[in-house]
Amino acid sequence: MIGIDPLFDNVVEAINRWKPLAEYTSEPKYRDDLQGYLLKVLNRPDPMSLIKQSVIVRKEPGRGLCDLEVNRRIGIELKRNLKSKEMVDRLTGQINNYEREYSEIIIVLVGNTDTNHFQHLRMDISRRRDRVSLMDPKKYAIIKK
Repeated sequence: MIGIDPLFDNVVEAINRWKPLAEYTSEPKYRDDLQGYLLKVLNRPDPMSLIKQSVIVRKEPGRGLCDLEVNRRIGIELKRNLKSKEMVDRLTGQINNYEREYSEIIIVLVGNTDTNHFQHLRMDISRRRDRVSLMDPKKYAIIKK
């Protein structure tokens, strides 16, 4: 379709295909792995397109922003070992802040994720989707690796 930017869907699809090179012991190592993967995959030439797409994937440039951002529009937040209600509460607070910076937010859960807390997070994101207005459209995705 002309006029529709598929970048968010392309990023979600790429993250779904991403397989970390190792089971890392820290979030920054997962972040670096994912950043390298996205840079390679999202900047691969598309033989079906006449336009060369240049996608910038960069690490958080300052406190209060997502772990990675894509073209300064999509925020990607990684969470390793989401195991407690406190971690979910902190993450939902972070998302509140990220909504001011990004029109699209992707949460990537790596390591061991507690099923109950994952469901709680999904419910929170679902409520956010229900609040989205035409004046301020937002997109969200949660990806569990």
